[in-house]
Amino acid sequence: MPTVYDTPESFRKPGGQTDDVASRWRNALPIRPFQHEHAGTANVAGLPEVVVKTLLYITSEDCHLCDHGRAVLDRLGVLRREFTSESAEAADLAAHGIPLAFLPVLTDDDRVIAYGRFSARRLAQELGLS
Repeated sequence: MPTVYDTPESFRKPGGQTDDVASRWRNALPIRPFQHEHAGTANVAGLPEVVVKTLLYITSEDCHLCDHGRAVLDRLGVLRREFTSESAEAADLAAHGIPLAFLPVLTDDDRVIAYGRFSARRLAQELGLS
């Protein structure tokens, strides 16, 4: 039985050499879901390095726009931390000037990225996913 560290047979080249396909793909694919700021340097694959920020999604209970926004974010593959508008985290954001009047709100802790009814096309453009 192979151990966790064994290379799968499909990645073995003739002569027993291995080809780490997974790491080549990891280096070749852009970081998702959110590419915020380009640092200007390139990684091994020649792609620009990016700074990934955590997205925060503020919702409330029984909110149909929150359900719609969650579906749009899931369809785009956007990872986020989710809070209710009554949470301490949401109060912290409001204290730092993030408006929470029109829920749901998607923010990167510095600015509001989207609020209310999310548009998948606009959000994909805003997050650099299109």
